[in-house]
Amino acid sequence: DHRDLHSFPTRRFPIYANMHNFDASTPVESSNVLDTWLNALTRQLGADLEQAYEKYDSTVAVDKIKKYVDELSTWYI
Repeated sequence: DHRDLHSFPTRRFPIYANMHNFDASTPVESSNVLDTWLNALTRQLGADLEQAYEKYDSTVAVDKIKKYVDELSTWYI
């Protein structure tokens, strides 16, 4: 069923994260230039999304997310 595939990451990640004591609230320091770039890009996305949502501008929010995913998949993954 396609719904099972869609929810797979949502159901599995918490299990994996708990097994490895993952804590998203703890910042991870890295001297790797790509990690530093990704952290900055992610912070900027958060600020851009907050601004778009405050204006109820979902078109801008979706465009920002698409650009973020494109950058992430091109340079980081």
